[in-house]
Amino acid sequence: MDAHAVSLPGGLAVRHLVWRVLLATSVVLLTSHGYARDVVTRLMPVLSWGLATVANDFKVLSFELMTDRGQTTIGAVVRLERSLVFGSQVVVPDGASTMVVGAAIGNVLQPLLVALVWMLAWPGGWFEMALRLLLGTGLQAGVLLLNVPCSMAAWLWLVQLKRYAPDTVSPLVWWNVFLQGGGRLVLGLLCAALAIALAKRLSGRPGRATDRVDVPTSPLVSLP
Repeated sequence: MDAHAVSLPGGLAVRHLVWRVLLATSVVLLTSHGYARDVVTRLMPVLSWGLATVANDFKVLSFELMTDRGQTTIGAVVRLERSLVFGSQVVVPDGASTMVVGAAIGNVLQPLLVALVWMLAWPGGWFEMALRLLLGTGLQAGVLLLNVPCSMAAWLWLVQLKRYAPDTVSPLVWWNVFLQGGGRLVLGLLCAALAIALAKRLSGRPGRATDRVDVPTSPLVSLP
């Protein structure tokens, strides 16, 4: 074997892996184009619960799909339920004022689709693939809650902070900055990597001799 060659799992060539990723991406995108709205509709109760849990100072009055300028978004109407304290200022709910916060459907599905592409594209047997998708479903639920409810709650807090405490730093707001700056892609990749690793371990598939990088060594020299 060439000393500079790099072998992927199972001896899979880089070019072969690229084609698998492209094929999986095509299948996932075509499927999501037709079923994205239905999938998000089924996820709405979970997302609504997540928002109510993270932003527990607000009451979720409505949580539904909306269409704005041809773009489908999740829209939530909330009302402040508890008093908020910012230093010497106290924000008391008036029981009437409401706020609207939304999340684009693309942002909802992005980490899930990224994870699904890599779980389908990475090599493995049928049993390992099924186990990978099963584990991935549970992991994706966690990713979903870290993404959408936290992002929507962050926007609600950002409005309050800008108005009453502009110098205050909120971990939730910084988490949303991470999500907006590519964090959703990172979450999707981490989800896929964890599902692939766990499925490989649980399926008992041993590592192969080709799972390595060959490093050239110097020949032995016999001294007289």
